[in-house]
Amino acid sequence: MSDRFVCFCYFDEIEIGTFSLKSINSRLKQTAFEEVLRKPISVSSLLTNKVFPFEIPPFSHFRGFYGPSRGRGSSAGRGAPRGPQRPSYSISSNSSRFHAPPEQSAAYSSSEIFPEAARQKKSHPIKGQMCDLSEDISKLSIDKVVRIPNRPDRGGTVGRKVTVTSNCWDLAFLPKTVYLYFLEASAVYRVGVDEGSKTEIRMPPKEKRALIQQVVDSFPESIIYDGGNSVYSESPLPGITTDPVEKEIDIKDPLGRDHLLLSYRIMEVQKVSTADINHFISSPKATSLNMPQTCKAFFTAGNLADVMYEKYGDNMARCSSQMANDLRRIRVETDKFYKSDNGHAYSRRFTVHGISSVPADKLMIEERKQSVAAYFDEHHHIKLKYPDLPCIKVYMPMELLNILPFQAPNASKADVASEVIRCAAVRPQERFQELQTFSNSMLKSHPLIKQFGLTLQSRPVDVNARVLQPPSAAFDRSRVIPLKPGSWTSPGFYDPAGHGVELLWAILCVPPDRRSQGHVQKVIHELPRAAERVGIRLSSRPHLSQCPMGELNRKFDEFSRQGCAFLLLILYDEHAYPAIKRLSDLQIGIRTQCVRSRTLDKPNVFPNLLLKINGKLGGINWQIPDLIKNGDELIMVFGADVTHPAQTQQVRKSVAAVIGSVSPDLMRYGVVIRQQATTEKGNKAAREIIDDMRLIVKELLQLYLRNTNGRFPTRMIFYRDGVSEGQFENVLVEELAAIQRACSDVRPGEEPAITYIVVQKRHHIRFKPSDPRRNSGDSYYFTYLRLIQGTSKPAHYHVLYDDSNWTSDALQMFTYHLCYAYMRCSRSVSYPAPTYYSHLAAFRARDWLSGLDQPAVLLDSGRFRVHTSQVDGMFYL
Repeated sequence: MSDRFVCFCYFDEIEIGTFSLKSINSRLKQTAFEEVLRKPISVSSLLTNKVFPFEIPPFSHFRGFYGPSRGRGSSAGRGAPRGPQRPSYSISSNSSRFHAPPEQSAAYSSSEIFPEAARQKKSHPIKGQMCDLSEDISKLSIDKVVRIPNRPDRGGTVGRKVTVTSNCWDLAFLPKTVYLYFLEASAVYRVGVDEGSKTEIRMPPKEKRALIQQVVDSFPESIIYDGGNSVYSESPLPGITTDPVEKEIDIKDPLGRDHLLLSYRIMEVQKVSTADINHFISSPKATSLNMPQTCKAFFTAGNLADVMYEKYGDNMARCSSQMANDLRRIRVETDKFYKSDNGHAYSRRFTVHGISSVPADKLMIEERKQSVAAYFDEHHHIKLKYPDLPCIKVYMPMELLNILPFQAPNASKADVASEVIRCAAVRPQERFQELQTFSNSMLKSHPLIKQFGLTLQSRPVDVNARVLQPPSAAFDRSRVIPLKPGSWTSPGFYDPAGHGVELLWAILCVPPDRRSQGHVQKVIHELPRAAERVGIRLSSRPHLSQCPMGELNRKFDEFSRQGCAFLLLILYDEHAYPAIKRLSDLQIGIRTQCVRSRTLDKPNVFPNLLLKINGKLGGINWQIPDLIKNGDELIMVFGADVTHPAQTQQVRKSVAAVIGSVSPDLMRYGVVIRQQATTEKGNKAAREIIDDMRLIVKELLQLYLRNTNGRFPTRMIFYRDGVSEGQFENVLVEELAAIQRACSDVRPGEEPAITYIVVQKRHHIRFKPSDPRRNSGDSYYFTYLRLIQGTSKPAHYHVLYDDSNWTSDALQMFTYHLCYAYMRCSRSVSYPAPTYYSHLAAFRARDWLSGLDQPAVLLDSGRFRVHTSQVDGMFYL
């Protein structure tokens, strides 16, 4: 049975939960009511009126805070003459559970369910009336009895009905008062031999907090400690009030050398009754516990000599430099061979900074004129088992050290990521069996579950779902083939680069390497043959060269003058990648395809490389006919993402990438990439709202017109990645208004209907088929309330604005089919291709900036100056 599964899942009637005290508190602080009304709402009033903090309504029930169903296709047109109106919906916490969709015939074509668009001219409400927006919002009112807004119809019906199991367990809790205490270490003292004498020890706050654990251990078992300053208890702690209390406790010194005394402060901060939360949640089954399974790479813990021998075997002596790199800054602990004054044995911890060049029996301690092996034999009565192994600097044999657990490995990000993916690729049945085992164990063994009044169901929640059929794809401009679930093999490209003309190309090895000859011959022999099978003619005599990093500019310029269509670069140093892409994308303008040398040893590498090469050269790998069966309508699709810098990066600015389709078949996309402006926080700003969206969309629209003979799109769908719920209002108001203004700038009077969708990937909901015998293929989960999830990388889809009058089936199927339009691989992906492309483009900009002290040389008013020959090419593939 396949470990991937295709379905729509309904959470339309489940009150969106996984709730925790923290998440409820966050929702109460930032409810949509506060966001919309712009005035504070007290927690008590929310609980009293049982108000459910709603998400922004979907489809026709939300028109950018303007009246319902007034977009293209309605009688009023977009922007009714009387201006903004109060939404016609109300919101309530009443809900039933797991609605099953109505029946529908299996015969289906997306063209049959796309609604007809009216042709009348319209004026954009947000664009034309931004100055009155805050005033209009303040006039909105919400009934006390509120309901989650309905969908634009009865929900999607396309597909075969199935049931799937989620990784959520129904959770209930009895009324219980929880007490929160603040706990802080104030001072540590060393107690002297004389009665009453003590001396304060200077200790970093982190070490003081570590001593707090002994204070926590002295409390009753019914407490929860967060590792910092907060302690939760289901009953009052004796003698602790809201006034700070100073107390002392004896600390056990593991070395037995000192008598330590810890002085700490503790006070009651707050008490909260879970009954208040029960008032907030109307349904007894409205809360659920989401149990995700996560993976992280750690350095192998254990005896250092054993770990190194397991990896290197008998080659340890010849691999000393690689071992030194592996062990750099790894924390280790010695065996207990040190002795305190009273005879107790203890260990020490330190950080590895290098290894010796000679083994322990030859490494001499100059002051003592004896080897390390002899020293440990004489002073610690330890005869080394492996005297031929090197020592950790300074003078510490490997076999006497133990690697501490949970340390990040000193490996490349790519290697770590591939290993994590390999470990995390668990079939759904196995994953859920592990979660079920963990759930059962927790229920039986964890004492706090009963003490805090929690009740967890014994099995996870089942959800109604629908299985979707994959679309068909056009290859060779003549064959339309139904795609296999999940992945397929391309018989030939729909529009191969060169259109039958032989293409000149070159192979460049960077830097020169003795292994390059074998790799070059393999590429010359196999790449043209693989290209011919898909319709591309490559010269059988490519230009061959190899060069160090310093000569890349000269080589690129030379190959560009010779008319090479693209360069295939074999990388023997992965650090060369940023410099290569800066030269090819921004300066020289020649198309490049990089491949790591070790990748050439893998099977099926050349067909995969050709998918990217054909896309970069202007070709189309395949076409999805269901995306373009919309009559006379032209749909333009956007994807947008903002990538933020890591804390360790020197250039601490965000990078935004906006992708826009430039072909009516939605297979080719242009891009504008820019560096975000700083805010009042200076150079450490991580700005989410995209700057100059109006100019970006205007440029992409002009590129679209050049590629469609001046035809203007009638609809625009904007997939926006990486926006949290708290940013919905700001992003929608600013970016949607900019998109609408850009349309008017380019072609006044022909403003397309717009759908604005936020794509969220960072959640932990997973599903598995309830019946493991049913093989349902590649999986996409559409959980309504505007939600789509995939098995490999799930995503929520929040429709924030829509004046296109999409039906549920139409928008769901359109989005689903876009997941088959991703040209980097012959398989479906877990969210639409333009969203993926925007992510790739944003990370390409990070590569451009990598290692640069002055990134301004690449920018023009914040925008990256992409070479003119690359502007309408998909160089980011």
